[in-house]
Amino acid sequence: MKNRSGSKGFTIVEMLMVLGVIAVLLGLVTTAAMTAIRHARGKKTAACLQIIQNGIASYRAQYGKWPKPIDDYADEGRMPSGKREDKLDTSDYDNVLKQLVDKSLDSNNPLMDVSGLIVSASGTGKTGVEYREAIKKRKNGGQLIPRSRMIFGYLSEGGNFSRFTIRYNADTDYVTVTK
Repeated sequence: MKNRSGSKGFTIVEMLMVLGVIAVLLGLVTTAAMTAIRHARGKKTAACLQIIQNGIASYRAQYGKWPKPIDDYADEGRMPSGKREDKLDTSDYDNVLKQLVDKSLDSNNPLMDVSGLIVSASGTGKTGVEYREAIKKRKNGGQLIPRSRMIFGYLSEGGNFSRFTIRYNADTDYVTVTK
């Protein structure tokens, strides 16, 4: 386009208009991408929750008892809190999941597919990674997260690592896993 002096080129107003359109388009694309990421995390969380729930049920079906310490609570008919239904504390939660993973990896009849579970290293506050990534060998020969330090959970919508809640009900002798 010609300006008043007759030379060819774009005016500052035209340039600002183009930059404004680009900024709006970037904003729309970024919003759509973040929505898609949150949606994918939600689906991954639901899948992990179902894998753990099914793994606990498979453990019971295969071995005729709940993983420790849930089996102890079932024998006593109550939780350590004295309630008939309550959630497992953090160490019990970790013990149950480590048993499920160990049985799944060390047997010919795995209880669950652990490859997609989300893990973090205890005491580090690191963001979670998929189990299959955490056990890959690094150049120095060690794993990203040693199995002994793994804690299991999910990535929240904001991308933070969180743990599931495992609840045992002595009246129904049933275990549930929730966010």
